[in-house]
Amino acid sequence: MKGQHVLLDYSKNDDVYELIHIEVPFTLRDNGVGSGFLHSVMEHLQHKDAKVKPRCPFTKSFLNENPQYSNMVVGKS
Repeated sequence: MKGQHVLLDYSKNDDVYELIHIEVPFTLRDNGVGSGFLHSVMEHLQHKDAKVKPRCPFTKSFLNENPQYSNMVVGKS
């Protein structure tokens, strides 16, 4: 895992973060790394009273599986 990074492409407009794309290195996939990363992101944004607008399929799926963040989601599609 050393030297590998998970990337999150996002944009911010006021207190809404549009989560455009998450990139997990191939060698780290299917180990919960992406979900763990998104949990950390969501906890951080929750403390900031921010909202999120998910755009990528992985993020949408993550949020569907983690209803504790449903109050943060705007622009559901």
